[in-house]
Amino acid sequence: MSLDKISIQYNKALELKKDAKYATALKAELSKPEWKQQFDAIDERLAVVGSKNDFDKCFKQLVDLFDQIYEKITAPGLDAFIGWIEEHTKNNDENIKKLRAFLKKDYESYSSSIDDILSSIAELPQEDEKHLFDTMISDFNKKLKKDVSKFVNAPDKFENNIADFLSNLTNEYSVMCSIPELKYSSADELYTSEQKEKNSIDFYKDIISKAIISSQNLKELDDQEKNISLSNKAKKRISSIKKCIDILLKSGVADRDDEDLKYLFLRFEKEMLDTNGEVSAFLSSYMANTWEPLEIKYNNIKEFYDSPTMSFEESDWKDFEKGADITALVSDYNSVRSGSVLPQLRAFKQEELNNKITSCDKKISELKKKEDNTSSTIVDFFKEILTTYNNKKPLLLKLVEKHPELQSKYDSIYAQGKCTTTIENGINTIQAGSFLVALEEGTIFDMITDMNSIKNTFLEILKQSQLEEQINWLNSLESTEIDNEHFKPEFISELVSNGLITLSFKKEF
Repeated sequence: MSLDKISIQYNKALELKKDAKYATALKAELSKPEWKQQFDAIDERLAVVGSKNDFDKCFKQLVDLFDQIYEKITAPGLDAFIGWIEEHTKNNDENIKKLRAFLKKDYESYSSSIDDILSSIAELPQEDEKHLFDTMISDFNKKLKKDVSKFVNAPDKFENNIADFLSNLTNEYSVMCSIPELKYSSADELYTSEQKEKNSIDFYKDIISKAIISSQNLKELDDQEKNISLSNKAKKRISSIKKCIDILLKSGVADRDDEDLKYLFLRFEKEMLDTNGEVSAFLSSYMANTWEPLEIKYNNIKEFYDSPTMSFEESDWKDFEKGADITALVSDYNSVRSGSVLPQLRAFKQEELNNKITSCDKKISELKKKEDNTSSTIVDFFKEILTTYNNKKPLLLKLVEKHPELQSKYDSIYAQGKCTTTIENGINTIQAGSFLVALEEGTIFDMITDMNSIKNTFLEILKQSQLEEQINWLNSLESTEIDNEHFKPEFISELVSNGLITLSFKKEF
């Protein structure tokens, strides 16, 4: 043994001897009189050495004594590490002995790593203690056994593999020790101070508990995790649980006053988390692709059935040209109105809920689509009526000029606030709101009434101006060119004299 190595071991021995973990045991061991007795005997022989051969013998005895003392000083750490190795591999007694001898031979090179590993192991919650992530710690230790067994089973490769083996253990345990959540005893400790202030967090406790239980395993969840250490998987699992808590709180379900919605949410708690994947990613996908669309459907249903039931008088559109469209719409409304799923929500089987809600929402959506189509049909019809009678306005003005007594009838059609105005207002009301509401409130009835009034008043004006027959003849003409068969000179004369037409002719010779 070289003096340099003895010097290194001596300094290491002094360092280990001061370690609080082993100080008491080492003091008791090194206080035994036989150690001093052996040293004194060697010292006495050195004092009377008479030859190089005698000196070499004494020096060897001194080195052997130092080795014994060094082994005793290093024994607690080495024994503890070997004991840990024994716990993590089975039926490997011979190889473990070889490992002990290998480490003992050059312990000063490995002692720092081994001591760091042992310190980290001691800091971790023990499996017999009660903590939130006991199963995760157990799985961590279980999976490390594979690495330990692989290393111990190849004693011929100790020299080449020891550095990577100790480095891996050091990294794994140091990262695990840096995870404060592993020492938590309840889920409440996972909450931020802001989250704790929200009383609604208790609403999600069963889902959070399931997320915790589902995230204890450190097996690879996907190809990306193949290159992630066990300890970093542990950090990732805990981070995922915290994301779940944040996702649940941001959903706002617990803050709603709707008990049926809360009930519906909790009915699907089993579907929210994938026990074979990352819980937060699955929950986020579930919320976006399943719950939020379902919540929208539920809210649509709730809004529809919370509104007062509308009632209609079929006589309001009796004999109306588009009355069949309105009757069909009202029939569908009454049918959908009687089919709410909300009263039976709690009675449905789990597998029925989604389909029942989707079906009910679909009927409401189809009703809304039919209402929009009917609204467009009715609006287009009345726009055409307005166009027709606005085009007749110049004709009526001409008649009123000749017959001033017809002014009041003209005004009843075109004056502000009269028939054409109220029809325009009705169109605006329908387009700005709900057709069914307009129907219930009598807007459609008023529009039909005004339309009929316009038609009747128009005919009255024609009759009282004594030009009804003439105008009907004029409107029957397909062209302004009149053949002999349709020539009515008396009609033409009256129409010209009343300013309703102008006359021109074409020479044919």
